[in-house]
Amino acid sequence: MTLNRILIITLLLIPLCSFAQRKRKASYLKPRATTEKEYAITKKHDKCLFNGKFDAQERRSFFPFNDSLKVRLISYIIPDNSEIFGVDGALISPPTDTVPIFTPIEKGVFAIDMKKVKEQKRLSTAGTDSLTNILYNYGYTPVKWKGEFAGDPGYKCYEPHNAVVFLDKNDQVKYYFEICFGCQRHYWSTSKVNNIIYCDGKYELLRKFFASQGVIYGTKRLHSD
Repeated sequence: MTLNRILIITLLLIPLCSFAQRKRKASYLKPRATTEKEYAITKKHDKCLFNGKFDAQERRSFFPFNDSLKVRLISYIIPDNSEIFGVDGALISPPTDTVPIFTPIEKGVFAIDMKKVKEQKRLSTAGTDSLTNILYNYGYTPVKWKGEFAGDPGYKCYEPHNAVVFLDKNDQVKYYFEICFGCQRHYWSTSKVNNIIYCDGKYELLRKFFASQGVIYGTKRLHSD
């Protein structure tokens, strides 16, 4: 390769390398909230705001509502997995109950330990529409801020007592959405769920919905916002 050709190739590559470096730097250095005003802005952003983006028919088409014949709310007692040890470190009392509320029995099918269920309510079409309205039509509040927004992961505890269960025509549980209202955390049995934003206030809306449907146990708040 001649010296002139090497020089030409080098000159062509320099702008590309510079652009790539600038692009990486711009995507990495996002401003974070550092002042009281900026914290107030990010706090406002985190609050739930009704946007009404999806009508009832659209919401029914979202997974897993489009893949379930029935939707039911339940409350339940969580298993007691505690172990009691003596001062010498010896086990005094083993766990009294290690059976989980939900147990996978085959792919896409879960069994429920009905002995732990305290309340249950099958949702009507109107009730299901109210639930999807909370899940999909409440999102973050728009604010003027170009920095990063760090979502609230909830409290470190996790003691769920409530769930939304999705059943097939044989009343078998295909999916479930487990909720810990006291700790403001949740768990989906499937990773295919999209479009849900867990903004500040979403758990409170869901808590009130459960209570309005007569599923009261587990909806008592353990923490204040």
